[in-house]
Amino acid sequence: MSTLWMTVLLLVAAGCGGSPPSDQPPPPTGHGTGTGTGTGTMLTNSPAPSATSDTGCGPHTVTALPSEQPAPVCLTIGAGLHIATQPSPSQPWSVPTSSDESVLRCTARQLASGAAEATCTAVHAGTAVVTMTTSPFAGDPHGPPQPQWRLTVTVV
Repeated sequence: MSTLWMTVLLLVAAGCGGSPPSDQPPPPTGHGTGTGTGTGTMLTNSPAPSATSDTGCGPHTVTALPSEQPAPVCLTIGAGLHIATQPSPSQPWSVPTSSDESVLRCTARQLASGAAEATCTAVHAGTAVVTMTTSPFAGDPHGPPQPQWRLTVTVV
């Protein structure tokens, strides 16, 4: 083997298993939490759960999307839940309502953009379902469907 090929081979072998370049961030570690966007899932790092929060219950923020139904959430008594929608001027969202105000009390409002938002508080152990829908499409009786959105909330 020529000296040139030996040098190339040694340089390539030396680069294997080495550290990543210093201008690149290290790979993510920790536990990921998904945030739905309607087009995919983005993982973000979050700290590992503590021994006192083994139920996974606590405050939550949920963005309602017409094309997706959310996973159920768990809250502890006194914890908050914030729900928001994206603007929808052609089919405005109704305000989110709780199926059982004695379990989950919500204060909601509609926004001028057709969006809606609510802040809910867990007040008693039990299960409640937060629901909302969009208005019928104005101007076309055969227009897009009216999405109905439901979030099951368990309070412990």
